[in-house]
Amino acid sequence: SQATFASSDALKRQGREPHQGARILAVADAYESLSAEQVYRPARPHDEIMKILTDAAGTQFDGNIVCALARCIALNGAPFDAHGRDFDDGIRQRGPSTTEEALEANALCQIFSHLYLLENLYDGFLIVDPDLRVLVWNRGAESLLGKLAGEVLGAKWSSRLLRYADRTGAPLGDHQCPLVQAFDAHGPLSVELQLTRTDNRSLQVEVQAIPILDDDGGCHGVIEIYRDLTRSGSRRPHEFRELKLAASRDALTSVANRGELETQLAALVGEFQKNPHDPFSVIFADADHFKAVNDTFGHAIGDQVLVDLARLLRQETYSGETVGRYGGEEFVVLCPSTGIEDAVRRAERLRNAIRGLKVAGADRLRVTASFGVTEVEHGDSVESVLRRADKALYTAKQTGRDKTCSLTNSQLIASGESNEATDTENGQLLLTSWFHAVVAADMVVYKLGGYVHDHHAQLVEVTSERVLMRQGYRSLLGFWGRSAASQPVEIEVLFGNPLGAQSERRRATPKISIGVKIRPLGWVRNRKVFLDRAHKVVRELKHYFAAD
Repeated sequence: SQATFASSDALKRQGREPHQGARILAVADAYESLSAEQVYRPARPHDEIMKILTDAAGTQFDGNIVCALARCIALNGAPFDAHGRDFDDGIRQRGPSTTEEALEANALCQIFSHLYLLENLYDGFLIVDPDLRVLVWNRGAESLLGKLAGEVLGAKWSSRLLRYADRTGAPLGDHQCPLVQAFDAHGPLSVELQLTRTDNRSLQVEVQAIPILDDDGGCHGVIEIYRDLTRSGSRRPHEFRELKLAASRDALTSVANRGELETQLAALVGEFQKNPHDPFSVIFADADHFKAVNDTFGHAIGDQVLVDLARLLRQETYSGETVGRYGGEEFVVLCPSTGIEDAVRRAERLRNAIRGLKVAGADRLRVTASFGVTEVEHGDSVESVLRRADKALYTAKQTGRDKTCSLTNSQLIASGESNEATDTENGQLLLTSWFHAVVAADMVVYKLGGYVHDHHAQLVEVTSERVLMRQGYRSLLGFWGRSAASQPVEIEVLFGNPLGAQSERRRATPKISIGVKIRPLGWVRNRKVFLDRAHKVVRELKHYFAAD
């Protein structure tokens, strides 16, 4: 233990704070040493050990970690009995022995991982519980705000703690502070404020308040994160600009990722609604026969094709345009202040440039791409614009590939399709199935309740004749993903009369006629994908009803 303390002190003398992992180990090492019997002294009891650690908090040990250990032991008991058993035996007996305990241990590791990231990426942070009592006050907060952990841990948070003020210096009340607002709204909040240290020095700080929510939406506390804006001439330090950029970029190709594309497109639609005289266009591009590329040349070459395609698109587009990878081998170009005719010419230029693309390590490979183009129109939503561009791309694929097709709303309607992804049967994919459930009539509702619970479905309507529910999660733009959870469907279950009431009177459990209608929520690009998803839902329902 003394060696660990000396190492921590040495780091401090060198101007470096020991990492949180090292501080956790220091507390654990000290607990182990004090609880073990030594030649020169007997093993210390738990209460005495905690008093020693608490007295040394803030000097030899991190007060946050000591307090966390004390709370953990108060809730769950001491990690081992120091009398009569050595540390290793205690650890073995206290180790995860069930799946639930293993998951809890894994969750604890993730918590420490997140705390480690906060420790290294930000200037300071605190955590409060549902009663707004301070649970964690890290070393960064001590240094930035001039208050030691011992002064604030366990105390109730208030705006007076750091004298919160807006950027003009006007004081803020409790309910004007981001921490309380995030707690009340159950949502994150970021704002620039002025805080006052204990030495009365003012700081311009970016404050991020993030509620800690459980699966049911209950709030168990708030993390408030601080970033000092006065320590650098730039209000956005370089490292944080890099982090923000990384969060909006596709890891493989370095162009905008799907989330960033959706954000930019939503902004363009919003601007068009305010100023309809300044339209924009969307270009979809999809590498032709990409699966064959992977199968023939390998996934490494396939990845290189995507990287080279992204680089070419960036080089060939204008500075105000956004290039992004929408998923797989599909790319999107957002063209502000561009009509459909100009966008088609731009797509053709990109298509011809791609035909001359040379991929290193695959001399025989010839890359081509198909393009779909559309222009925003009155009444469009983000979803309808993307759907129309994707429909144009689909037409290019179906009519020979390596070509550009465009589509307007009037052309789409003339083709017999609706521009909106509605939940009606008219023009909407639908699977209908009937089967016979071999369960008693009064058990049908319980069987269906089990399905709803196990598949996290949401009940929309329940009557004696039918049940309407929804399963899966709809994305911002309404497009289906690859997993079942991202392929939302509406399920209508219809209850018929018991079959064989006359002809099968001897059956102890008459069959019940069950009808199922399944519709996709949002828009599905591939009919087969929907049918696969719908058939799977029917099979699962039949399993619950023990159907024929």
